Amino acid sequence: ADAAAEFAAGGPAPRFVTGTRAELGLPADAEAGTEAGTPAGPLTVLAVRPATRDSVSRRLFAGWLEERRAAARVEWNWGPA
Repeated sequence: ADAAAEFAAGGPAPRFVTGTRAELGLPADAEAGTEAGTPAGPLTVLAVRPATRDSVSRRLFAGWLEERRAAARVEWNWGPA
């Protein structure tokens, strides 16, 4: 759906963004000018930046940390009651 046509018909205003494909949740072949519907409304990509080594490292670490937190078991020991 064309974001401008949706807005003209009374829909939500389009958001224009710039980011890496991973940050924007886009498929590998997405380029600038891609339009997608999101829960917050239409999204139009102005530019797709290449991922950097640092951004990939942070994303991988965040995923690993999320998995570890989900698997963690915390037991409180307050001493003798």
